[in-house]
Amino acid sequence: MIVNSTEFKTNLGKYLDLLKKEDIYILRNGKPAAMVTKCNYLTDADLLKENAGIYDYKPIYISYEDFIERYEKTDERLEYIDGKIFAMSSPSHEHQRISMILSSILFSFFRENKCQVFAAPYDVHFENTEIKACVQPDLLVICDNENIINGKYYGTPTLVIEILSQASRAKDSIKKLNLYWENGVSEYIIVDPIKKNIMYWNFENGEIIEQGSTNKRETYNSVMFKGLNFKVDELF
Repeated sequence: MIVNSTEFKTNLGKYLDLLKKEDIYILRNGKPAAMVTKCNYLTDADLLKENAGIYDYKPIYISYEDFIERYEKTDERLEYIDGKIFAMSSPSHEHQRISMILSSILFSFFRENKCQVFAAPYDVHFENTEIKACVQPDLLVICDNENIINGKYYGTPTLVIEILSQASRAKDSIKKLNLYWENGVSEYIIVDPIKKNIMYWNFENGEIIEQGSTNKRETYNSVMFKGLNFKVDELF
């Protein structure tokens, strides 16, 4: 569900009740600003300590140029968004299992297509916008092969898929959603292993033209690539 910030603040109680059924995305000035989700995985112990997850230290502010200089001298898996560096640790077993299933579906579909499929770690450099970024989507499909330069990709993926972890939910659902939207990605899919569903967005000319979710026992059909589909329950 998508609501504006004023509506959410005015009817907070109502929307907290609705969290039992779906996540709520809050817009400010027409852009995603926050996501509210039902908390169904914290234990009493979690409430007494910080939850160390895939992004395992406080982000560091740095220029894009300084980030690239540092990045080229390390074997760390790093992302750079909104002027901050995020360190990434190894994904979970469930994350990798879902990634392998989707990789198989995508590679089979695009086997004889000019578009190419890549899986993390694979850097996407957004250098042609005011706020530069470098990210590693879990899975992506690129059709602008001319933007692979000296072994690095500086283009805009047509399709991006991110698989959520407990620690990356807000980052993938807000920061990366805005990043992909602003940089011209056409189709963005989020796979949620906790809720066992997927959420999707389709963008065109800087506008959201379609947004929704697909649950177990349903089939997701790609908007950008006709014939590309998969049953959601096959992922979990």
